[in-house]
Amino acid sequence: MGEVSSSDPGTGPGRLGGRDSRFIHLDMGQRREGAVDARTMVLSLDALQAPFEALYLAHYRAMREIGRHVTEPGVALVAVHVPTCSLAGRAWVAAKPGQPSALIFGRHSRADLMVEDPGLSLRHLALVSHPPTGWEPGAMRFAVHDLRTASAFEDERGRRLEAIVAEGPALFSAGRHALFAFPTGDPSAWPELATDAWAMWPERVYVAERSAEPDRWRRGPHAAPRRTRDGQTLITSIPGVLRAEDRLRLDGEPSLGTLRISTERGQRRYEIGAAALARGVLVGRYPRCEGADLLTDAHVSRAHVLLLRVAERVWAIDTASTGGTSPASRPGQPRRVIALDEGPLVLGEHRATLEWVTPRAGDRSRS
Repeated sequence: MGEVSSSDPGTGPGRLGGRDSRFIHLDMGQRREGAVDARTMVLSLDALQAPFEALYLAHYRAMREIGRHVTEPGVALVAVHVPTCSLAGRAWVAAKPGQPSALIFGRHSRADLMVEDPGLSLRHLALVSHPPTGWEPGAMRFAVHDLRTASAFEDERGRRLEAIVAEGPALFSAGRHALFAFPTGDPSAWPELATDAWAMWPERVYVAERSAEPDRWRRGPHAAPRRTRDGQTLITSIPGVLRAEDRLRLDGEPSLGTLRISTERGQRRYEIGAAALARGVLVGRYPRCEGADLLTDAHVSRAHVLLLRVAERVWAIDTASTGGTSPASRPGQPRRVIALDEGPLVLGEHRATLEWVTPRAGDRSRS
């Protein structure tokens, strides 16, 4: 039996619409308590090509249920297991004025949309809904960030991506799953017939913000027009989350703030600039993360938190960590998304704290 969960018990678990801020439905009988922490299997580039149209038509009813019943603005993510053409799961998160919302996709039992796929990392992708600029079409933007995995994700043409920003519905794949991401809030956009709906699905126009890391994928940027017309979705390919060895502040770049990581082993400070926070900074035990030499306690996850700058503020997005991320003022009350300027954060069971210190006006140092 698939799991249905909701963050607001006042409307009943998993109810579409109402006052829920998110819901999750696991459709292939995934059991969180039975999730296995097995090694990720890297698939070759040609191992899988998702037939998106056929998969969309096969599972349109499940997508339409979300689109018709969720009247609140937000973003839905639907996963389909390509080899069996089986619906793997559905998740939705509400858009919130002034702050981002997030869903985590991967194999980990704490991931919002958890699937059983050896081609995925435990914490593979973060879907981040940006604060809406309005309620008209195109006002809902969301980003998809690869969490520094070995295989990342691909667009519908099989081109590897590190991160995207989408201004409408998007199609992509990761591991053995095809993923359909789309804004909600307009029930009239979902006709009865699946073929009519697919004909209405906007054409995706891809734009490269700048070249992806050539040493990572050895591929050039995607060339595409920079303007869209009605019936098109603009999808911008952007550089992905930083590696631990990448610079957190560029030459001549002012510091946005200092991140302090404190554990029983000591304390470390990181000066971080706007460019790094636009891409994302991972904090955790894995060597690919910042603070890995300090965050050695098993209660801190390997990829615990993603730091991003959205809407002029810096946010900590818990990436389905085992121990959770809580405000130090409310220990034991973990949240998926927390503004760093709210105060220190606790990782796991008080095993580490994060603190963000913003320079005073006129005191933003330059390298």
